[in-house]
Amino acid sequence: MINEIAPFMLALADSKGYNRLIIDEIEASLHPKKQLELVRFLNRLSNKGIKLILSTHSDTFASKVNNLFILSTYIMQNKGCDLVKKLGLEKEDLMDPDKLYVYEFVNQSNGHSIVKEIAGDGSTGFQFDLFTDSAMHLYNEALEIGELLQNDKS
Repeated sequence: MINEIAPFMLALADSKGYNRLIIDEIEASLHPKKQLELVRFLNRLSNKGIKLILSTHSDTFASKVNNLFILSTYIMQNKGCDLVKKLGLEKEDLMDPDKLYVYEFVNQSNGHSIVKEIAGDGSTGFQFDLFTDSAMHLYNEALEIGELLQNDKS
């Protein structure tokens, strides 16, 4: 983890004052709870004007971004800042929903991939089909294993 975080911290502390960071697999080697904190930290960087381009395979990371997108949209529309404290967050943890763009790389049957922008909805957030499909596959597999084990006992 030190090898992954050190360059990130050096870039932020550099006197050149980088205004854009591109980070591949931002969640690599991070515990899921630390991924949640990282999303909040990155929102704070973005709010200070640093442009971020990130990639992730983490449904935990993507879900936290999604939750903060929904909350940020609601607060912008309703001035509901009381919710921030109730959720154990601070105003700096929120994002500007209009500046968040989400893309998904989708494998095609011909072996190629396409990049698809996912539109966010202020009420439901982003629909991450690949994460949802994977989770549903595992859920259905667990159900099938349970049924097989139950039948095997009979």
